[in-house]
Amino acid sequence: MRRFTTWITNNLDDMRNRISEWNERAAVFGVLVFGSMICFWAFVIFCLLPLIPALAPHLPVLLFISNSFQLALLPLLMVGQRIVSDKQQREAQKRMDIQEERATEDHTHLIDIHEAVFKHLTAQDELIRRLYDQVTSEEPPEIRASSMTDLRSMHAKGSDRFTK
Repeated sequence: MRRFTTWITNNLDDMRNRISEWNERAAVFGVLVFGSMICFWAFVIFCLLPLIPALAPHLPVLLFISNSFQLALLPLLMVGQRIVSDKQQREAQKRMDIQEERATEDHTHLIDIHEAVFKHLTAQDELIRRLYDQVTSEEPPEIRASSMTDLRSMHAKGSDRFTK
């Protein structure tokens, strides 16, 4: 007897976990079965049984069976709905955590891109300043074009100003 009580004491948490897991599975199964349309129609048919004249003498038995189902299934459905809801909440939290990680990674990448573009634009600004200083120090050639076609032909020939 002593060995049995020691074994029970040592394995109590494991037994509780197994019983809890089994109860959760049964509750979820109950929600799936009794929350289906097939079960709904079965109960509708069961509710219509007292209308059959041959079953009228058995009305108290049918009422007892109906009340027993209600008393047994109501807590089962409530617990099953809570378990399903908790599972969905955990899954939603997990998805949200993944999305937050991705958003953080995307934000980091955007900051890196922003810094690279800023460096590029700073270097480009410096080159434009140098070109501007170089161009303004020389006498610009006169460019007169009467139409867009003249501008295109001047561009195709090239200009000394841009080829240096």
